[in-house]
Amino acid sequence: GAGARYSTSLGPALSTFWEHRNLFGAGETFRAEAEGSAKAQPLEGSLSKPHFLRWDQTLKLSSSLNNERLEAYDRSAVEAFAGIDRRLTDDLTVGLGVSADYARLSGGEDGRSTLFGLPMTMALDTSDNPLDPSEGLRLTVEAIPYTGTYDGPVAFTKLRSELAAYVDLSGDGDTVLGSRINLGGMVGAGRSGIPPDKRFYAGGGGSVRGFGYQMA
Repeated sequence: GAGARYSTSLGPALSTFWEHRNLFGAGETFRAEAEGSAKAQPLEGSLSKPHFLRWDQTLKLSSSLNNERLEAYDRSAVEAFAGIDRRLTDDLTVGLGVSADYARLSGGEDGRSTLFGLPMTMALDTSDNPLDPSEGLRLTVEAIPYTGTYDGPVAFTKLRSELAAYVDLSGDGDTVLGSRINLGGMVGAGRSGIPPDKRFYAGGGGSVRGFGYQMA
């Protein structure tokens, strides 16, 4: 596949991908994709293998090369991730993985970072439809302890959660009230001790519109 887009935040971009949804004959999904714009040129690959070791587990592997020239920072980086998601119930899924990334950062706070992470996730979804929900809620919680170097040894934990709720006001799904809230925080290091690409940013058309893209 291929596509083109334009956004007021990142400008024009071209993208392409190749996806195989049964790579080894057991429902594995492999995807390679690339995108090019004036501000970002990511190259990514991912593999998802369902029923890994047991029927309710999925193995996820991914890696990427990134070159970014954003409002908040400039970055050239290589990243890798390996993890397992396990479905505990029809509504609840948990995940555990390991990550590694190396980045060269500039654009105000120059430096290099080498970080190893232990991403832990929980996802609860009681909504009635994955694409067009009219009732229920979706809750995701993520904690990633990091250790490594950024102009010296660093260790911190990035926490993030998102809750979305839907209420069917009309009873037939035609009029739905939806709401969403995000909460995040850092533990273990101050702002200057955390690499710029791991901090929280807001601003832009899909966020806090009173601020420019990544200016909050």
